[in-house]
Amino acid sequence: MLRIALIGLGNVGKAFVKVLLAKAGELAKLGYEPCVVGALASRGGVVGDGCLSNKLLAELADKGLYGTTEVRGIGLGELMSRTVEWYLANRWWWEPLVDGYVLRDEPW
Repeated sequence: MLRIALIGLGNVGKAFVKVLLAKAGELAKLGYEPCVVGALASRGGVVGDGCLSNKLLAELADKGLYGTTEVRGIGLGELMSRTVEWYLANRWWWEPLVDGYVLRDEPW
């Protein structure tokens, strides 16, 4: 499963959702199962307990974040907390991607 969090739902974010929905079958043939788990915009966001439904994604692509139904709002603080919790619980995913250079006190 390819978990996706949308950061921003302006023209680019909405277009990305439309492409994602239109190409879902082709992605599945390649072995990718995209799962949009949340969307964040400047005034808040939505998060699902799992993947957001295709119906909701279509609404997001059409109306943006503030014209949708069946959503549970989430603030930036909660979204950031959940993100940190996920990374801490899933070290197996990101640790192989970094090395000592990235993790040192001043990586630049």
